[in-house]
Amino acid sequence: MRAETDTWDTRLLMLSPKEQRQWWLDELKRREPHGMAVNCRHMPSLSRTPILRKLIEDGHVLRVREYRSKKCNRTVLFLPKPTPAV
Repeated sequence: MRAETDTWDTRLLMLSPKEQRQWWLDELKRREPHGMAVNCRHMPSLSRTPILRKLIEDGHVLRVREYRSKKCNRTVLFLPKPTPAV
């Protein structure tokens, strides 16, 4: 049985890969500057979300691992900061 917090998953089922990619980028923009935690019980898993993995591989999203304690490492996704033009 799926948890009620997995509503983001059901919304993405009917979207094309291009629309899914844009949805995730919009979601990350909405969560700035704190980023989006992944691999949590109520958030997407990178192993089961190929669109997010592809965004990381292409450099559109930064993946940061944060050390919290001996038992908990947290992974957070951020949008890269634009570099100022010189």
